[in-house]
Amino acid sequence: MYKSGQFFFLVLLLLLAGKNVSAQDPLTAGAAEEVSYRLYQQGSWDSLAAYCDKAIAAGYDYYYMRMRAGIACYKKTDYRKAILHFEKALTFNASDDAANEYLYFCYTYSGEYDQARWLAKDFDSTFSAAAGIKKVPVSMLLLEGGTKLSSSDLFQPVVYAHAALSHYVNSRVSLFHAFTYYGQKESRYTINQYQYYLGASIPLQKRWSVSAGAQVMYNRNIYRDSVDVLMQQGFMGGGGGPPPPPPSGQTTKVLESVTKNEWNYIAAFTIKKSVTHFSAALGATYWYRDTASFYQLNGNVTYYPFANNLLSISADVYLHTINNFKNNYVSVAPAVTLNFKKWNLTAGYLNNAGGNAIEHTGYVVNNSEDLSRDRYTLSLAYRIKKLSVYCTYSYETKEMAEKNLHYNYNTFIAGICFTPY
Repeated sequence: MYKSGQFFFLVLLLLLAGKNVSAQDPLTAGAAEEVSYRLYQQGSWDSLAAYCDKAIAAGYDYYYMRMRAGIACYKKTDYRKAILHFEKALTFNASDDAANEYLYFCYTYSGEYDQARWLAKDFDSTFSAAAGIKKVPVSMLLLEGGTKLSSSDLFQPVVYAHAALSHYVNSRVSLFHAFTYYGQKESRYTINQYQYYLGASIPLQKRWSVSAGAQVMYNRNIYRDSVDVLMQQGFMGGGGGPPPPPPSGQTTKVLESVTKNEWNYIAAFTIKKSVTHFSAALGATYWYRDTASFYQLNGNVTYYPFANNLLSISADVYLHTINNFKNNYVSVAPAVTLNFKKWNLTAGYLNNAGGNAIEHTGYVVNNSEDLSRDRYTLSLAYRIKKLSVYCTYSYETKEMAEKNLHYNYNTFIAGICFTPY
């Protein structure tokens, strides 16, 4: 009985040792194909994605391995990582419909719409219809409006209205148009501001893209100021005598209004690169305001921890000056965005120093004479099929230098956005 127990124990040890030796054997081409195919058939997407990474790192990089890796990432909603695999699969078989279809939707679900449309330029109508791919000329329509309420009695509520349209010129170039009205009365002047913004975006190879923006702003400002006017006493008559001499040095304050028309011109350029977990952008902005020129360098880094758009963490940095970079100021704007199936939530912060930064390739321009020291923003959007409704709230701290005054704005904006895809 004792010997049979020893024998059983030795057999068990040999089996375990054999299993360990087998697990440490080098990965072979046959094993890579057999195991990845089996995991694919089983729908074991987590295991398949991990195994394909291991096989590709070992040098077994071919069409079917990339397709299985891409599909596994797609099923896991790791769309940004799946892009890498489907792009590589197309280097082995450029005309493969399955790889092209998966890649198109990975671009779309990653928010890289221009890349998706550029990829689809060679898709025939039959394939596009079967895959549910729509090539529409207009990609976005937007209307929004709102107001800003100040904590100071010096500033009356703002009237704000904005309309935007995005469309494609061809399969590669997209244009964005925006029209804005901004009106406010305050202690120094009344402002009526009209803006037109034109943006262009072009996708490039290997997930590079370039974008440019230009904006024209027309301000009709009515300035109010009090001036000292010398008052002279007129002849009152009576007594037949001569009029009394005019009083010397007697003045009074009189409020005068002066209308001034001001033009602003903004031009901006950005180049961007996207990879699996990150995107990075660098750009420059020029702003001509009345008689002064402003220069700005800007950069952005966005991190996607889950290789999709579920969560993104971004930071914008702006280096700006008004005197050819002899005195430089830095503004920073971090943000966090959560994307769900129907809901979108974004929280952002902006800190300015020395002057107000121009944001988003010349699109967001703060030409107030007062510095926006800090701004906290919260946006919530709800999507119903092709329509999104959203609201934005921001709390802003301002500085009026000439009066050493600190005040706040509460901003409320609501809008509706239509996207046909």
